[in-house]
Amino acid sequence: MKKIFILFVALLSVVLQGKAQQYINIYQDDVIIRQFSTNEIDSISVTETEPRIISLWQSDEVIVTYSAAEVDSIKLTSVGGDPLAYIGIVGFNDDLYVKNIGILSSSTASQYKTFVNNLPRKDGTLLYYAVDNALDMLDKANIQTPLRSVNFITFTDGLDQGSMMMSDKYGSSSAYLEAMSQRIAKTRINDLPINAYSVGLRGNDVSNDTQFSQNLQSLASSSDKAFEVSSINDLRTKLQDIAKQIISVSTRQSISIKVPGIDNGTRMRFVFDGKSAANSSQYIEGTFNLQDRSLYDVTYHGMKSVSGSFVQGTQNGIFVTYTFTGIRPLSGDGLVPTSSITHYYRLPGSTSWQVNSEFSPAGNTQRSVSHSGTSIVLVLDCSSSLGSDFSRMQQYANDFIDQVAANAEPFELPAPSNFKAAYSEDGTSVNLTWDAMKYAKNYEIWRCGSADGSFVKIAENLVSNSWTDESPLEGENYYRLYAICYGSTSPYASAQVTFELQAPSNFKAVYSEDEQCVELSWRAVKHAQNYEIWRCGSADGSFV
Repeated sequence: MKKIFILFVALLSVVLQGKAQQYINIYQDDVIIRQFSTNEIDSISVTETEPRIISLWQSDEVIVTYSAAEVDSIKLTSVGGDPLAYIGIVGFNDDLYVKNIGILSSSTASQYKTFVNNLPRKDGTLLYYAVDNALDMLDKANIQTPLRSVNFITFTDGLDQGSMMMSDKYGSSSAYLEAMSQRIAKTRINDLPINAYSVGLRGNDVSNDTQFSQNLQSLASSSDKAFEVSSINDLRTKLQDIAKQIISVSTRQSISIKVPGIDNGTRMRFVFDGKSAANSSQYIEGTFNLQDRSLYDVTYHGMKSVSGSFVQGTQNGIFVTYTFTGIRPLSGDGLVPTSSITHYYRLPGSTSWQVNSEFSPAGNTQRSVSHSGTSIVLVLDCSSSLGSDFSRMQQYANDFIDQVAANAEPFELPAPSNFKAAYSEDGTSVNLTWDAMKYAKNYEIWRCGSADGSFVKIAENLVSNSWTDESPLEGENYYRLYAICYGSTSPYASAQVTFELQAPSNFKAVYSEDEQCVELSWRAVKHAQNYEIWRCGSADGSFV
């Protein structure tokens, strides 16, 4: 007999680091008898009296499988970090226009939309070269937070023109295209493959229809992600569809339902579609275990959940709360509705469902929706062949940005805290310090001689949380500190110092027998224009 102890500590970090692990299944005879969501708990301990098979799953795929008969304990890394959405944009014609990858949310979307609005329309179509550089940008982003999906979306209306002039790595255009296809297939970001979409609107200047189709197929990660649209309006629809897919993958819905405890073995059914228990096509059903307040033999209909066939309840008085996580509709997009949940139960030995008339969806349920990390790169054709459709392409790209941003985790980079400025002991410099900030990639410092004057940047790309101003202004110095994060700039923090003339140091008085005098010396003081010396015959007398 083996005891299995499962504790979330850093041991298998090589296996799991950067992955958004989802749940652990414990099997017996190929049947799941326990399932634990790694996103909900810090630690769990399970004692088993018979050998089991344990598997770690992510996104409906097995990552690691262990036999309980072979181990005394299994330790896993629970990857931390806030789930955030990221976006980068590359526009192309005869040149590239790059907006590096940054955090996308409702509070940051405007900067990416402004970039799209400012893209110029010009001749040329550096399609392959733009994809190449966009992949470079994605590789270098070094996103630290967990990701559920990595998405790469290319839009073009023509054939490549000029990429061979920008790179000498490939012997022909076909070789360049094949290299990009292979790179898309092989690239991994935080151990995730790229979901590469290509959308093409065939322009009137396209002379080789076969090559146009080949471009779309090669720049997509699979054939079902390559789309040719017949009008600019169809581009809008396709971008909306892609946004829905991205949102669907990254959205995680949890529903907690509170019901009174009842007889052991009672079958419970939670109906979500407003129909009767017998006619519902969207419900969760399980059997109540009075001993441990759990639901077992849980099944899901018209939806799926990572909570599995066993859900542990939490008791509060006569009520037990069950939380179902990772819920999604079995088909379609969006969330499972919760406004009309009905609780039915069937007592042991009974064949009919009874409704719990005291159950209220508003009072007995709680819903939470979180959005796990996603990274997006837009590669946008800005060639003049788009004509009047160019402005609409910009609008539809911005609609896409808004759609994803509205469903992303909120993000607001705050102003740095505990910003302080103080003169050094010798008064020659000003030492600036502040608290290090989560997400901040670097810092900028600006300075002015007055609080409401014109500030000038004096330091940038600072990676530590301290800096020394070696040449402060005479008199007053006002400082502003900004944090920079993936292209976003925080509100500033303020600090100020006023110059104070330091007391002379190393002041010495030495009597000279030969000269019958006292020789006085001291260290020069910065900013001092001259010095005064006063004397008295006693330490507490009247100095002159």
